This record gives sequence, C-alpha cells and structure tokens, in this order.
Amino acid sequence: MTITLQNRDAIAEALDARGAQQERLFAHARALRARYFGDAVEVRSVIEYANVCEQHCLYCGMAKERKISRYVLDQQELLGRFEALYAIGRRVIMVQSGECTAAPYLETLVGALTEATRRHPDVAWIFSLGLLDPAWYKRLRTLGRHRYLLKFETSCAELFARFKPGETLARRLEHLALLRQMGFVVSSGNITGLPGQTLEQLADDLMLLQKLNVDLASTSPFVPHDLTPLAARPAADPNLTLNFMAVLRSLLPHALIPATSALSKIVDDGQYRGLMAGANVVTCHDGTPAEAAAQFVLYSSSRPLPGAELLEVVTRAGLTPVAGPVRPRLSPPASELGAVEEE
Repeated sequence: MTITLQNRDAIAEALDARGAQQERLFAHARALRARYFGDAVEVRSVIEYANVCEQHCLYCGMAKERKISRYVLDQQELLGRFEALYAIGRRVIMVQSGECTAAPYLETLVGALTEATRRHPDVAWIFSLGLLDPAWYKRLRTLGRHRYLLKFETSCAELFARFKPGETLARRLEHLALLRQMGFVVSSGNITGLPGQTLEQLADDLMLLQKLNVDLASTSPFVPHDLTPLAARPAADPNLTLNFMAVLRSLLPHALIPATSALSKIVDDGQYRGLMAGANVVTCHDGTPAEAAAQFVLYSSSRPLPGAELLEVVTRAGLTPVAGPVRPRLSPPASELGAVEEE
C-alpha cells in the first residue's frame, strides 16, 4: 500500500502520524536519504557574528525590543574563529547574525569573509544574515557560489504578520527569488509549533518548500523564550517536528535537512532522533566565543550548544560525519516525490 503526499490533506495526515505509521514514515525517510546521499552527514560549524537585530519577531530573544547585552565580533575575532575551525578540519561554516543593515556592521563582516576566502578558498560558506540590500548580496556573491539561508518561517501570511510585525511574507519570498537569480545556493525553512498554527498550515509550508525546490530545507521547533511575549506558550510537539522532517525528506529527497540543536531543547536526544527521521546535517556550535555564544539568545536563554560530540551522535545513528559539503548522488524523478510505501 502507498501513502501519497501529493495534496494538502494527505500531508496534514502524515504530520499527525504516531505509532507504526510514524515508524514507517521515518523508515521511508531514512531509505530516501540512503538512496540520494548514502550514509554521509554534513558536519558544519557556526560563527554567530552578532546578536544585534532590527526585527521585531515575537518569538525571538534577540528582537530589537529585548533588553539584552548586544555584541558584534570585530574582524580579528572573526578571522581567529575562522582559522580555529579550519585547523580542526571544518570546511562548511555558517556565519549567522541578527538582521542588521548598517553599512559599517556589514563592511566588517564582508571584509573578514573576503580575507578568510583568500586564505582558504576551499571553505563553503553559509550566510544567514536576513534581508539585505541587493548590493550586499552582490558583495557576498563575489566570494563564490555559496549558500544563503533565509527562512520564510511560515507560509501563512496572517501568521507571518502576527509573529513578525513590520515584515511581510511577500517580501521574504521576493528576496528568496532574488538570491536564487543571483546564483546563490538557496536554503529556506519554517518554524513548527507556532501558537495557533494548524496542521494544514504546516502542510502549506511543506508544499512551499517543495515548490521552491531549495537545496537545503530546514525546520526549527518553536521554543518559548522567557524574554518574549510568548514565554507562557507550550513548546512544539517533538513528534510534529520530527514528522515534518520525515515528510520533507519524502517531498525533497535530494535536499540537505539539518537536525537542529533546538530539537534537543524540546526532547531528549533530539538531534539523534532528527537523524533517525531523515536528517543529514548537524551543526557544531564551536565557532562563537563562549561569552558571545551565551548572548546569542535566539530561541532560549539556555540553549544547547553541541560541539564535537555530535560526531558520536552521527555514528550512533549508523551514519558517517563528513567535514566538507555533502551533495546528492542523483536527482529525483517526479514519480518518486511524495510517495511513502506502507506495509
């Protein structure tokens, strides 16, 4: 018997899977990962450049209104972190920050990235810097055909407006299209478990990711931050987030899918469970200086900061950690997308 995932209702039903049906969903996701990637899991590091942000997201501890200590790494600190990561073998490095469009702030970052690329042209960069003026995208594009991660967070315009006041979903999607047009390898994703979010809206998120046909597709569970207006809301259901990842693997079998550190905030052994649901990327939080990392309170004041121990998590899942970029071994035929075999 086959469970098809080619319409909204079927996807919503799969997101609610439990028990034996959920296990079949996970097994199918793992089988697809093996077909397209073998046992390779991309291991990347992240450097959190700054926690300064101009946005007003209700769920985020770094929103402009939050009363937190702000920091920006200087160019020498950035280069020092790049060199330390390179020395331990990292070849995929994500540079992440709050959303800030100030020219001096971006000049410091781009200057450091330019020098680091000159020294080590074999590093694959992932930029996660939010919405920028196209001129800055062009500056980053001169460094090579690297990835740009820009999450749309939710495909529901109403939810988007509620949780990201002052921003629009349409503008977010316009920038995703622009980044692809400019030649970036585009990554995007959503948040599962937002207050008031429905299974049908999550199904729409999945269908949007499939339509965008991104190279890296990510979901992060909602974690209520104690500094935000959503502090009293419940965290995302771990099963919902894991099911989302498994369905995502079925819809985009050739995509890189991270097992995010936030999973470990909502469930024990969360990143291992993410790998068992079809993920094939893990991020070591070993690039940000410890004092700054404690202030990068994106989703929690006490977030997990996994390091090299993630390599053991990967091997425990029967997979192989890979320091460089991982790419799919083949492209999927249309007939394979969105079908899950069920006994």
